[in-house]
Amino acid sequence: KKVENSVKSGFKDGRWYPHKSIEGGSPTIAYGHKVLAGEDFSKGLTEKEATDLLKRDIESKEKLARNRIPNYNKYPDYVRNAIINALFRGDMGPKTLGLINSGKWDSVATEYLNHENYKSGKYKQIKDRMKLNADAFSRYAKELKK
Repeated sequence: KKVENSVKSGFKDGRWYPHKSIEGGSPTIAYGHKVLAGEDFSKGLTEKEATDLLKRDIESKEKLARNRIPNYNKYPDYVRNAIINALFRGDMGPKTLGLINSGKWDSVATEYLNHENYKSGKYKQIKDRMKLNADAFSRYAKELKK
């Protein structure tokens, strides 16, 4: 919740409603949920419903992480959180995934930040979030050297 919609876009009168996504694509609701075809949020969501939706979205991204990163469960919590965060945002590119899967952690953070959303600096909150993930990847690389 801290990194997804911290400005509460789409929140009105105690309910969450779809709003334009800053990165484009389909509208977003609540905590970063991209509205999918067939989903109807015209009546909005309560905070509990929004939180439940976020939990389901995180579970979905965790399943994706386990499928794409064979050693995912072996990483410390802070690395898994950064991976989920990056997958949730959609900025975990194939090169970054390849470096993670090859164990080339010295290069992961640099490659991860080699992304238009980070380099353009257009949206501070996206850049800050990506930097947090990169810092987690760098920290892990340093720990591996100890």
